[in-house]
Amino acid sequence: MFFQEYYPKSLIDPELLDDYLERGWFRSGNMLYRSTITFFQDEIYAVVRTRLPLRGFHFKKRLRKMLHRNNRLFEVRIVKSVIDEDKEQLYRQHQNRFDGYVPRTLKEYLLEGSEESVFDSYEVQIYDGGKLIGVSFFDMGTEGTASILGLYDQTYSKYSLGIYTMLKEVEYSQQTGRKYFYPGYILIGNSRFDYKLRLGDTMEYYRNKGVWRPIPELKDDQVFLDSLNVEP
Repeated sequence: MFFQEYYPKSLIDPELLDDYLERGWFRSGNMLYRSTITFFQDEIYAVVRTRLPLRGFHFKKRLRKMLHRNNRLFEVRIVKSVIDEDKEQLYRQHQNRFDGYVPRTLKEYLLEGSEESVFDSYEVQIYDGGKLIGVSFFDMGTEGTASILGLYDQTYSKYSLGIYTMLKEVEYSQQTGRKYFYPGYILIGNSRFDYKLRLGDTMEYYRNKGVWRPIPELKDDQVFLDSLNVEP
């Protein structure tokens, strides 16, 4: 069981971000961290980092269908990240989806008290007419992109905008020549974050010491699961 953190003092070099992502680190606020456990909904869970290799990757039929449908219905913009009131309103809806403590504002969630991000951050914006109905935030490295947070207007929940923005992040990562997409972590014993696995069986999980293994091997990797040790 362990927890490590790193606070960059200035804009983090994209190649350095790649190195941290490769070794199982993840962003929270204006820092990077890695841990084998997390506290979620009053329970302790083992954390497993995931990534998607992008070379030769193609979406499954059902995901292509979602993309085509939503592409017809909505306008998508991918731009440098800027926090504004429209996104803060979406974040306030997001706060109600989780138990326990969450940062009071989107700015606090992403910047943790700072005025500027130390990451090269972009966002996927989803518009219905002139109304912002969804947004997701991701960081760019030289070889990888890391998904951070997705928000959406809950009156549009039937359109799966949380998944949709993730798919647009993957598309953008491919279009800009990245090798890996890091959607974040899943939890052992809790399916809350398993939606990330919808990207397919070509995904990988971080085992240890820079080694990534195919996600289908996870269920049989008892030595790895035992090493996570979630005893309180």
